[in-house]
Amino acid sequence: MPQRAMLACKNVDENGNAVNQSYRTEAVPNNERKEKKRRTKPEITDKVYTPDPRHYGGLLRSLSQFESINTEGRQCQCSCKLAFCKTIADECQPFLQRFQTSKPMTPYLFEAVEKLLRYLMNRCVKPDLMKCTGPKLLSIDTKKSENLILSKNIDIGFATKRLLGETAITVTERQKLEFIHECRSMLTTMIAKLQEKSPLKQKAVRGLSSLDPCVIQHSPQLAQKRFSFLLEELNHANIINDVLAENAKKEYLHFCNLKKSELQEIFRPCDQFSDEVGLDTIYGSFLIGEANYKHLWEVIKICLVLSHGNATVEGGFSVNKSLLVENMHEKTVIAQRHIHDEIQEAGGIKNIHISKKMLDYVRGARKRYHEYLEMKKQEKSEKDKKKAEKRKLDIQVKDLEGERKKLMMATEEKREAIDVELQELKKKQASLY
Repeated sequence: MPQRAMLACKNVDENGNAVNQSYRTEAVPNNERKEKKRRTKPEITDKVYTPDPRHYGGLLRSLSQFESINTEGRQCQCSCKLAFCKTIADECQPFLQRFQTSKPMTPYLFEAVEKLLRYLMNRCVKPDLMKCTGPKLLSIDTKKSENLILSKNIDIGFATKRLLGETAITVTERQKLEFIHECRSMLTTMIAKLQEKSPLKQKAVRGLSSLDPCVIQHSPQLAQKRFSFLLEELNHANIINDVLAENAKKEYLHFCNLKKSELQEIFRPCDQFSDEVGLDTIYGSFLIGEANYKHLWEVIKICLVLSHGNATVEGGFSVNKSLLVENMHEKTVIAQRHIHDEIQEAGGIKNIHISKKMLDYVRGARKRYHEYLEMKKQEKSEKDKKKAEKRKLDIQVKDLEGERKKLMMATEEKREAIDVELQELKKKQASLY
């Protein structure tokens, strides 16, 4: 009589919950089991096997939960990345907006770039290396790990830290470290790009910072040193001669040695973050007509003209962006830009004189618009006709080229046949001699 055994196994109910169920099975002898396995052949069928969902309820539910957690984790990481990028962008935005003006701003460029670069480097570079001055910041290699602080100590901003703390359930510690490492990589890449194309490399930019009112008022000795750099660069470039450089240096020294109250009064209208009063207006109002600063004003005038560059063109990009709307045609953009420039030239919309000619032109705008549409319609029709004619000619040319190719092939075959026949005749002719 075969031995009976009690086997307990875990089964799954319809809801996917594991339940314990006991049942009796007969232990089959080994020889009978082998015999049965030998006699049984696998059944071949076209029926697709569909598992009973009751046995996989728990597994499916676990997978769905994992998928939802994974999706939430990705969303949380995305929000953290956006918060970090916004933190960096918010710091860079004032710098970019400040220099989009038609006023000469290069004297402020040295300090502004150094401040921005130092801000970014303070987030990931070791504090010991940040004690150096502006130009020496360019020599710090952010690609070397020994110059950087640990990833977990990177300053990613308060908003990013808060969001990262809220993701403790859906994001693992390893994913957090990977995210912070990505932030460090972004910072090092950005810093390397700023170092590569930095104005801090140029002696002229450092020299032009001597015209910065803050440098003159708070660090007059540093201002004099930088002004000497500026005069050397201008002299080496043959922009000013030796005599003018010497006289300008003396006058600048005298200007820096003015009383602090006098300097404050001179630079009082100067607001670095507005386009109302520029350095050209500030220096011009004080130096023009002063015999004691005649040479200094000549040098400053050259420097401010040099620093102007393409400011009007670059500022125009921002104006164009503010004028653009969806589906605006190129001619409309140009027309609106003309109107904008004319209003600015007149000093504001209230200063525009509305003449009878302007009123008549506005009244006829609708008519001119329909005439323009009709003209465009005719141009399009003529263009379509030319395209159709060109397409027809292309087909004819292609057909003729095909016929010519066929004729040439037939002629070539006929010529080869004649050559073969001629060779045979010549051989027969030679055999008769």
